[in-house]
Amino acid sequence: MVARRPRTRVLLLYSLANRLPNGVGHGPHTRSLHTLFAFGRFTAHLEAAGSVLPRVLDEWELDGSALELPPEPPRADAVTVIVVVSPRGDPTLLLDLGLPEAADAETVTELLAATCFRRGELTLRQRPILEWVAGRIGYAGELEFGRDLHQLVFPGGRLLDRIRTEQLAVRDGVSPTLAQVIYRGAGLADAGIRRPAGLNDHVRSVVAHGRGVSVAAAWEPRAAPWNAELENAFAVVAMTQVSALGVVQRTRRNAFRALTDNEHALPTSTAEARTLISDLSTELNEMQLDLSFGVEAYLDSLLIPESALEHYQTSLRGAIGLTDGLANTSRMLDRLQSVIQARLSGLEATVQERVEQRSRALSWVVAVGTLIALPPALLLAFFGLNGTEVDETRSMFDLGRYWPAYLAAWLPFLLLVLVGLVLRRKADRA
Repeated sequence: MVARRPRTRVLLLYSLANRLPNGVGHGPHTRSLHTLFAFGRFTAHLEAAGSVLPRVLDEWELDGSALELPPEPPRADAVTVIVVVSPRGDPTLLLDLGLPEAADAETVTELLAATCFRRGELTLRQRPILEWVAGRIGYAGELEFGRDLHQLVFPGGRLLDRIRTEQLAVRDGVSPTLAQVIYRGAGLADAGIRRPAGLNDHVRSVVAHGRGVSVAAAWEPRAAPWNAELENAFAVVAMTQVSALGVVQRTRRNAFRALTDNEHALPTSTAEARTLISDLSTELNEMQLDLSFGVEAYLDSLLIPESALEHYQTSLRGAIGLTDGLANTSRMLDRLQSVIQARLSGLEATVQERVEQRSRALSWVVAVGTLIALPPALLLAFFGLNGTEVDETRSMFDLGRYWPAYLAAWLPFLLLVLVGLVLRRKADRA
């Protein structure tokens, strides 16, 4: 059990904007998340949920001096760089820092602020950290930080002593040092700081968090079941929430882009319209799968059914607004689906209209052809069968002789054409 840990542990979780190629999340070079840390009684849950949880893509243990952030280095004793990737290919970067025993609240606060607001300036072995990571995992493109991150602080040494002293004095409140760390030294009061139910005992332990920072500390051996395994499980919960929030952000961007593509598209043919609808539908399906397996799968406590973790997960999910973000994004996809359906209905109506036009045109051709062929057929029948009226010495085109026959054959046809023209003119006027 944790009595007084000598060092402060800081775990930095960064979502990355890139999406790794298909299959990376389940590739043979990855390993299950339960092998990353010591999880104790939580291991069985992580193994059972291995197909849904992120997998470890790679891990590197380095000396603390390898990590730099000019002008002041983070001053960590050790750093472990970890890349995990979700089954849908969404990567998350973890930096596990061990700080010296002398690290106080000011040191930790400065570290949290710098690694949050200036994370793009982080270097590893004198190279931009994402460039270093991309080279190690064999990613050909340029990795980019996403908008979302979370920082977990597990106090030790001087920081733990200070938090314990203040927390014993404020009892059920939030100590000034705790608020300072959670707000990264922004000087805000404790408004908005959450303390998950069931995880706080002012004489033994405290767990509190805001949107971007969580602090979990215990200073009594009797703060059961508090140990490093629980801290590692907290890290998994925060990791899944950061990954899910990154998926929500990306899905929104993709939805806006799909809507823009739909608005700007001016297909000039039925084939182009079909291609547009097919592309939009495919993209919509991908976004829906992202929300299902990259967000919704991490919202409840079924993955790790432990009450302590459920309290923390529920509280953190509310702080970062993940549930509301998911609901709003789902409604956006519903609207996009309606737009695609409307365009599809318009295409189907256009195709049906063209089919009907072709059918009408064919009917007119058949009808006109039949009418045109009828008078010649009657005349041929007259000249071929009526031997008494036909003079063999005269040509069949002798109108002076055979005009009554021509008149009888063509007059009904001409009358039908005239009636059709009159009816068409009346229909156009109406």
